[in-house]
Amino acid sequence: MVDVVLPAATVDDAGALSALDVDVWRASYRRILSRALLDGLPQSPFHDPQYFLAVVDRSGMDEWLWVIEAEDALAGYCHFGACKDPGCGYLGEIARLYLRPAIQGQGIGTRILGAAAHRLVDEGLVPIRATVFEDNRRARRLYERLGAEYVGRQVVFEDQGKPVWDCTYGWADPAALLAAASGGVGKDRQGG
Repeated sequence: MVDVVLPAATVDDAGALSALDVDVWRASYRRILSRALLDGLPQSPFHDPQYFLAVVDRSGMDEWLWVIEAEDALAGYCHFGACKDPGCGYLGEIARLYLRPAIQGQGIGTRILGAAAHRLVDEGLVPIRATVFEDNRRARRLYERLGAEYVGRQVVFEDQGKPVWDCTYGWADPAALLAAASGGVGKDRQGG
């Protein structure tokens, strides 16, 4: 089993997280999004270092950004916290979880989702939701395997004139999600 450490992200991580984010999107979504969109990611305000600096600045009481270190290297990140959509019926949200493709499929994402769910439950941020691109079948199967219920879908942006859909999944009772943390991400190793 791959050992995973989840330190809290700092301002010094912003550039590396931005580069990792772009790399993971390009590798993971090359069959979902256009090449033009993927090529333009470094200039996007949702993928550049400033985005990650802003998240680090907000981290603390009800929002967290963990760096994912596996085998002593940057392997991904997880951004989660209080749901930013007050009318949706969910208090907690897994906003982003991205892993380098080389370590996907090893149960790391499952363990991190479980660790994030523990934090959300400890903070009283339940029920929990997550969104995923509709065409991201792998992530959708993971959420469903972890007990999430499909809530619905919505268009989140257009890519060369074609709508890109997000699916929302929710955990009213995150028991299965909490059980997923049992694979080796100890609370003493998680970020603040």
